[in-house]
Amino acid sequence: MSSLLYVQLGTHTVLAGEGLRTLLESGAAMGSVGGRFANLQDPSATRLNPANLSLQQEAAVMVTAQPWYLQSSFSSTTGRQSSTLDPWKPLGSVYSVTPLAPGITFGIGAGVPFGTSVVWPQNGPLQYLAPYRANLEAYGITPAVGIKLNDTVSVGAGLDILYSRLNLSWSFPWTKVVPGAAIGDMSFAADGWGLGAYGGITLRLTEHQRLAFTGRLPVTVKYDGHFSVSNIPTAASTLFSSNTNFQTEEKFPASIGVGYGVDLTDKLTAGLDYEWIQNSSHQTLPLTVGGGDQKLFPSDHVELRWRDSFLVAGGVEYKLNRAWKLRGGYSFSKSPIPNATFNPTVPTNNMHLFSAGTGYTWGRNTVDFASTFVNMNKREVRDSINPSLNGASFNGDYKSTATIFTLSYTRKY
Repeated sequence: MSSLLYVQLGTHTVLAGEGLRTLLESGAAMGSVGGRFANLQDPSATRLNPANLSLQQEAAVMVTAQPWYLQSSFSSTTGRQSSTLDPWKPLGSVYSVTPLAPGITFGIGAGVPFGTSVVWPQNGPLQYLAPYRANLEAYGITPAVGIKLNDTVSVGAGLDILYSRLNLSWSFPWTKVVPGAAIGDMSFAADGWGLGAYGGITLRLTEHQRLAFTGRLPVTVKYDGHFSVSNIPTAASTLFSSNTNFQTEEKFPASIGVGYGVDLTDKLTAGLDYEWIQNSSHQTLPLTVGGGDQKLFPSDHVELRWRDSFLVAGGVEYKLNRAWKLRGGYSFSKSPIPNATFNPTVPTNNMHLFSAGTGYTWGRNTVDFASTFVNMNKREVRDSINPSLNGASFNGDYKSTATIFTLSYTRKY
C-alpha cells in the first residue's frame, strides 16, 4: 500500500511540479501564467503574493470556477492497457479584499489548494496495484494583509489554514492470505488540520519594472481516521479486523518564488516567474493501521525519496482597448517523483503548460477567462521499488494530459 498512499497524501501538488498542488488562481493569472508574482493585482493576490494587496485600494470580491479535464492512461510491460474514469474535476475559489487604510489592505480567500482525484477501472490491469478510487482534498482559508511601506516597497503576510480529507477505495486479494478466498474491498477515510504562514515583497524598481519575492512555510497535517476491509475469510477472522483505526502524516512543502514584471509599452506587459519547492522533505511516510490489519501491507511506511522541484513560467498581457485584454503564456515544471517510487495514483511527470485568455471590464465588473492545456511527458517506469498488495510492481508506461478552464468574475465596491 505504501507508495500509493503517499502519493495520495503527497503534496503539493498535480501541477506545477509539486505533486498535488492545484491552481487556485484567477482567470487573469491563468491566462498569462508568467509574471503572476510581480504583476497580479486582483483579489487572488491574497494567496499568490499578499504584498500586491496593498496596491488594491477598492473593496472587491472575486469568484472563480475552474473545471479540469484530466485523463491518464497506463500500459503494462505485458501490454495490458487502461485509462482513468471520471475525468472532470470541478474546482473553484472565492477571494475578498477590503482596504483598511491608505496603503493597507486585508484579503481573505477560500478554496482547495491541494488535492487529487483519480478513478481507475476496478477490474483493470492496475487491480491490487493501486486504489481504484482515490480522493485527497485540502480546503484552505488564507487571511492576509498587504502594506505599502513607501513608493518602492510593499510587503504582505498571511496564514495557511488547512483542513484535509483523504478517502481511498482498494481491492484486496484475500487469496494472498487464504488460497481461493474472495476479493475484499479496503477503505481508508481520515482527516486532519494544519497551520502555516506565507509572505511576499514587491519592489517597484522603476516606473515600469517590478520585482517580487514570495515564501511559504510548510504545513503539517496529521490524519486520523478509520480503515475497513470486507470479505475476511473465516479462516483468518481471528487475525484481522473488519474495522480499525488509521493514521498518517503529511508535510505540504515550503516554497520560495521570485517574479519579474515589466511594462514593455503602454499596452503590453510581460512577466517571468521562478518557484522552488522543497519536496525533498518527503523521504518516507509513516503508515499506521490498527491491530493485526497492519500485516496486510508490505511495510509500515512508504518509501518516497522525492526531490526538490521547480517551476519556470513566462507570460504577456496586451491591452486591446479600455475594455478588453488578451493574455498568453507558457510554463514548465519539474516532477519531484523519481521512477523508483512512482505510483499510478498520481500519474504525472514533467509538465509543459500552454495558456491563453482574455479579460473584459465594464463599469465595476470584470470577467476573466483562460484555457490551459497541460502536456506531461510519457513516464516509462521500469525500476519501481515499492511493492503492491499482491507483490507486483508499478512498472509500465503512463501518459497524462489535462485541460483547465478558468472563469473569474470580479466586482468592485
